[in-house]
Amino acid sequence: MSVRIVIALIDLVVVTVLLVRRVDVCLVLLAAAVPLFAVCGGLKAMLTTLVEEMANPGTVVPICSALGFAYVLRITECDQHLLRLLLRPLQHVRWLLIPGGILLGYLVNTTIVSQTGTAAVLGPILIPLLRAGGVQPATAGAILLLGSSMGGELFNPGAVETQKLAELTGLSSPEVIARSTAQILLACGMPLLSFWALAQFRGKHKPVPGGLDAEAESKPAVGSVDSSINPVKAVVPVLPLVLLFTDSSLGALSPLRALEGPAKILAAMLIGIILAGLTSPRVSGQLATAFFEGAGYAYTHVISLNVAASTFA
Repeated sequence: MSVRIVIALIDLVVVTVLLVRRVDVCLVLLAAAVPLFAVCGGLKAMLTTLVEEMANPGTVVPICSALGFAYVLRITECDQHLLRLLLRPLQHVRWLLIPGGILLGYLVNTTIVSQTGTAAVLGPILIPLLRAGGVQPATAGAILLLGSSMGGELFNPGAVETQKLAELTGLSSPEVIARSTAQILLACGMPLLSFWALAQFRGKHKPVPGGLDAEAESKPAVGSVDSSINPVKAVVPVLPLVLLFTDSSLGALSPLRALEGPAKILAAMLIGIILAGLTSPRVSGQLATAFFEGAGYAYTHVISLNVAASTFA
């Protein structure tokens, strides 16, 4: 076994331990890249890579604009209206609560590329609904976790994974998604079906008489499913994705037709932001702050991930 492989394995173990201990992810990834670059290309190569990634439009622009858009959805509450629209049918089809809850997390993660953000947005509405339907607490938490982290962001052209694949293959982000759709759905569909079957077999979905389910039914959730739904607000989160995926088929009618690469993704997100602002005039003055707050949060993560990934390139 070569020295490089030994150092890489040790590095991987240290990274895992630090992440488990909740050390900042960006700091861990950048620190982990130091010994790997030291034995491969030298620290000069790492600094060069860091500079390149700080101004890499292929990853910085799409990912930062996508997360900035997610922050705008949060302050305009467009994400909440989409959730209510998607969740309302589940109240009347209780046997679909488990697969439906997972699928909703998957769909929300498509528009909000952060797994943590997806869980934070979806949890306050989904968990009380699941509990009222007789789903046990541990199962309800597993549904939220599985749905939020199963890979819905892979259908978002601004996701870091999609951008990296586009860079490696020379394809556009929509082309990467189109070519990998069947594999992604298969990889995500099997865990969903397995979890659903396991929950049915163990009877975790059955109500517990006199337990917390009665309490869950009597107490409305924050941002309850029964709250009114603004259909315009509910549509806004998916509009950038629709624009990007229909761009080639619309031809001259596409508002993105004159743009290429990252600029096309940024334009789609900006259109979504403008529409979100029109639905919430009261917070329109906060849109720029929210957008750059989300973009800034994503920026450090993008750089650290790309520098770490470059050590294995």
